[in-house]
Amino acid sequence: MRFIINREALLKPLQLISGVVERRQTIPILSNILMNCDQDHLILLGTNIDVELSSYINLEKPCDSGMTTASARKLIDICRSLPEGIDLEFQQQNHQLIVRSGLSRFNLATLSAVDFPINGKLSDEQTFSITQKKFHKLLVGTSFAMAEQDVRYYLNGMLLELKNESFKSVATDGHRLALSTVLTQTPGDIKIILPRKAVFELSKLLSDGGDDCIISINSNKISIKIDNYTLISKLISGQFPDYGRVIPNRMTKVVYLERDLLKQSLIRAAILTNDRHKSVQFNLEQNLLCIITNNSEQEEAEEQIEVNYSDEPVSIVFNIQYLIDVINSLDSGLVKISLTDSDSSVRFENTETYPELSALYVIMPMRL
Repeated sequence: MRFIINREALLKPLQLISGVVERRQTIPILSNILMNCDQDHLILLGTNIDVELSSYINLEKPCDSGMTTASARKLIDICRSLPEGIDLEFQQQNHQLIVRSGLSRFNLATLSAVDFPINGKLSDEQTFSITQKKFHKLLVGTSFAMAEQDVRYYLNGMLLELKNESFKSVATDGHRLALSTVLTQTPGDIKIILPRKAVFELSKLLSDGGDDCIISINSNKISIKIDNYTLISKLISGQFPDYGRVIPNRMTKVVYLERDLLKQSLIRAAILTNDRHKSVQFNLEQNLLCIITNNSEQEEAEEQIEVNYSDEPVSIVFNIQYLIDVINSLDSGLVKISLTDSDSSVRFENTETYPELSALYVIMPMRL
């Protein structure tokens, strides 16, 4: 195997693919990236068994076909350390991959490509397309609410639901819930749970431009083609909670706030919040919202926001980071906050949304 490639053409794919490769592996070859060179193109592939990401790169010069695997971390470090615009020559000799650039040379150990685990093509899949912008909005609008290392393994991922020409993403960790919906053509009714790792790697690949994503789904895997990248992921088996049951609909109190004003108030109040439970108290009274935080050093911060509210006073305690996550996910404009009392969950929505997209968030109050 031998090929020549420009540093910039190689560095970005290496960086994206290395995100899938776990640094600590019990199987040594999973720390490597597969490099498959054939005539006028190069395919790079990394995997952690559950999630696989590959990149198709067109080469400006013909290559000698072949394939091998080498350390993902070392390949990236070599590329980063070299000057911009320079060409790299890769050549496999015996059990080593030789990388030359200018007066620099690196001899890397390799492992046989024959032993590298690769997912085959999906069978019996359902396929559809969606714009990158819509798909990105779905993922970033809900990903923050996914659980992390929860014993309820189905919460360590995101529900993707296709039904009636709508595409929904739902995530919850049991304390908060995020739901985003876009309108798009769908192949039928589908419900799958995408692992946390796949969600974050997809978020890096998607952009507001570029070609549409091509998504293929079968009973246990999903394949997503984005420009010159293809991500294949196993799906989480299990039954995702019935999210419709935890979304409050009969709310007795409603208040509207400027999103940017609320965000800045929360950021300032968070400076003096308790490091352990990160609580913030919302005191809603006649035409006024008071946001109060304090800590174990007897310090306190208070923010006051004038609001159009004439109902009975109510006081609710939240995790302030949960609130900031929600506000960051909402677009600028008015935020609609619907609530009932101090002990019931609170609903957050945008009043002005991205065309064909809606977002809804639910946060449970804290009990200290």
